[in-house]
Amino acid sequence: MRHSHRLGTSGRPARILILACSPGWRLYDLEASLRRDQRRFPEALHLLEQARAGCGNDPIAAGRILLNKEHVFDEMGDALGSLAALEEATPLIEGAGDARLFWVLLFKKTNNLVHLERYRGAAELLPKVHELAVELRNELDLVRVVWLRSKVAAGLGQTEEAIAGLEQVGQDFTALDLPYDAALSWLDLAVLLLKAGRTAEVRELAERMIRIFESKGIAREALAALQLFLTAALQEAATVELARQAIADIEQARRSAPPRDQERGRG
Repeated sequence: MRHSHRLGTSGRPARILILACSPGWRLYDLEASLRRDQRRFPEALHLLEQARAGCGNDPIAAGRILLNKEHVFDEMGDALGSLAALEEATPLIEGAGDARLFWVLLFKKTNNLVHLERYRGAAELLPKVHELAVELRNELDLVRVVWLRSKVAAGLGQTEEAIAGLEQVGQDFTALDLPYDAALSWLDLAVLLLKAGRTAEVRELAERMIRIFESKGIAREALAALQLFLTAALQEAATVELARQAIADIEQARRSAPPRDQERGRG
């Protein structure tokens, strides 16, 4: 079937006609993304298995399908499932010559190792993640790498390095108008400051966050969780547990947000 760039007799836009002519695996992959956004995760995974079976020997196609599979596991909060999908994708993407796709793979792998508290394994991947981000010259990629490096430093007990990195990352995310990530990175910073007993600095951080996030459009549920922590911080009564609960609530609110908002705040 030929691709058409005209309206069909039913008045459908050409974009839909082109989509109908796409390879079968791509249709499965697109429908899986829709089911993921609808939080119908088992259906999404099943569709991705069908896409994987139908993409033939194309390593880029297979790699993208597996990255989509990792995205589903990430939305489910399953770091082990995410890591397994990435390990399967590694030999396909590594030799495909797509630098951007390879960076995404390595970044996601490092991030999942951090979630699993495998900090030394994450530290081994960081130099390559940073090198590729520099080559790709994407400002947001570089900010995310600093965030990841700061988390690894915190996990390895390098507290001062982590604090300095998270302070910078929070400012950068705010300047880039990414309120979810700014809130999460500053809450990561608050956890470290609270562990160190630096409650006065947490209060100063809370005062700054209040001024910024009241006008940044974070979802109501996430803002409520953040406000609870900030209120306690202003009274120098915040705890590590309260900060971590705020992080979990904001992550959940982001997963439930419309797809556009999720992508603006994905970390």
